[in-house]
Amino acid sequence: MAEAHGIDDAIAVINLHNPELLLLDINLGEREVFEIFREIHCTPQIVFISSEGKYALNAFRYDATDFVLKPINREILISAISKAISRLEQQRQFVEMGYSIWSMNNTLKSFITVSSVDRHEIIKIQDIMHCSSEGRYTTFHLNDGRDVVACKNLSEYEHIFEKQPFFVKISRSQIVNFEYVARVNKKNGMYCEIKDGVMIPVARRKYTELNKFLSELE
Repeated sequence: MAEAHGIDDAIAVINLHNPELLLLDINLGEREVFEIFREIHCTPQIVFISSEGKYALNAFRYDATDFVLKPINREILISAISKAISRLEQQRQFVEMGYSIWSMNNTLKSFITVSSVDRHEIIKIQDIMHCSSEGRYTTFHLNDGRDVVACKNLSEYEHIFEKQPFFVKISRSQIVNFEYVARVNKKNGMYCEIKDGVMIPVARRKYTELNKFLSELE
């Protein structure tokens, strides 16, 4: 689909094409490819490639599908890509199963499936106070004090929250549930104060959208 020869090029190409699979060489000049995960907006399968095995542990912290050592063995590379294809097919089946269940009724979803490295967790949407995203991970902060971490970027969940009347995206990496917002502070910028005391800044480009939402609540 595309090829890149540096960190900045890779970020641009990935965000343009939203690929399902990345083959990533770890060393790109004086920089390491792990930097891209702070900037990309999709959650593809990842096969890391390196001549140094010391990077393997760090690679799997990013939910790598596989780690291939150089010099590349053809059969090992094929096996890694096959594994990625299998994981993609499993994800599709899981999503299709979920959509078929929810389509049985015409009400808004009341639950969301959050997939982490080792489990699928079902949580009530009404229990989510706010969501924050960092790199390819999203953290759901719940009203019982728990934090549930998903191996997907926040953009992967936006289509669900767009249908919920009180969920508002206030920045690139934050969505808040206004059922848990105590107040919106406008001194020295704009902040949403969650009922547990957490202060979440509103991106300047979201000021108009948020003010419109608040006026509709009056």
